[in-house]
Amino acid sequence: MIWLRSAIFHPLFWGFLILCMIGGLPLLVLPKRHAVHLLKFWGHGSLFLFRWICGTKLEVRGLENIPQVKQGYLVAAKHQSMFETIALELFFPKPIFILKQQLIDIPLFGAFLKQFGMIAVDREGGASALKHITTKAQNALNNGHQIIIFPEGTRTTPYVEPDYKSGIVHLYRQLNCPIVPVALNSGLFWGRRKFCIHPGTVIFEFLPLIPAGLPKNEVLPRLQNVIETHSTALLPPRNTP
Repeated sequence: MIWLRSAIFHPLFWGFLILCMIGGLPLLVLPKRHAVHLLKFWGHGSLFLFRWICGTKLEVRGLENIPQVKQGYLVAAKHQSMFETIALELFFPKPIFILKQQLIDIPLFGAFLKQFGMIAVDREGGASALKHITTKAQNALNNGHQIIIFPEGTRTTPYVEPDYKSGIVHLYRQLNCPIVPVALNSGLFWGRRKFCIHPGTVIFEFLPLIPAGLPKNEVLPRLQNVIETHSTALLPPRNTP
């Protein structure tokens, strides 16, 4: 049954994305502030498909930890699945993701990502790429955007040891802004490069703000500890059948 539901879900999910892009073509020539409406429409529609086809629901905790003012800040999330790249933006007024360059290079899809204001990372670019990201991120913050970043850089499997990158520390220090940490358990339901999507409840937990201005050597240990502790608490014990 799970395989059958997933087989129904995938063509509908990707078909819905294509319809959104076709219907949203006028947004490519309109001011960028209008594009966020399409992004959120796609997110809500996708969650509907997850829920009603796969039985995969979303529970959100800690919304009170999201700043209620329309200002720029960093959002650092655990990354276990494509699920959070679809749903996280729904909780912020002006969200922007830091994502890999390969996505920007996809025809038409990449054009929409640019219109949404997404910031592309060239993982082989070294110091020049980091400088480019910092400049783009500063401009985004100045315009009141919330920048969503996955500190591990890629999707990880639940229970696997984390590998947080230093890029989040660089941005935190250079941008001098707070971080909203996010714990989640999405990998239990839709794993990396997995076809089957399992029923159940994905949990997003927005955690207390990490304030700006912490010493460099404190940021990453504190961020990793809070995200990993809460993400692990959302998983069943490993010896559970």
